[in-house]
Amino acid sequence: MWTPEAVKELLLKSDKAVERAILALHERQTYEEQNIYGTKEINGIGFNKFDAPFLTDLAKKLLNGYSLTPKQIAAARKSLIKYKGQLSEIAIKKDMECQKMNQTHTLLQQDFVLEN
Repeated sequence: MWTPEAVKELLLKSDKAVERAILALHERQTYEEQNIYGTKEINGIGFNKFDAPFLTDLAKKLLNGYSLTPKQIAAARKSLIKYKGQLSEIAIKKDMECQKMNQTHTLLQQDFVLEN
């Protein structure tokens, strides 16, 4: 299961996990926050006001197809550890959505077999 500690371990080991975490948190920012590279609401969702400029810049680079440098990855990794709770919630929700999709897919396959 995706506990905050499991997320932290993954972030410490995987550069790809760091990139995915940046994008997942960026997606939680409001449209306005994404465009001002900051935060408007203090709601515990997305980046905090200290990390928003840097992590939003990295997210925009990734979204535009650029790779992050080893230095950027290292700095982002350090910042992202504090978001392990949010990232855990995101991962659990995503797993649940995948399970639902798999169940639906299985039901559709069963219906198809029964009809033919």
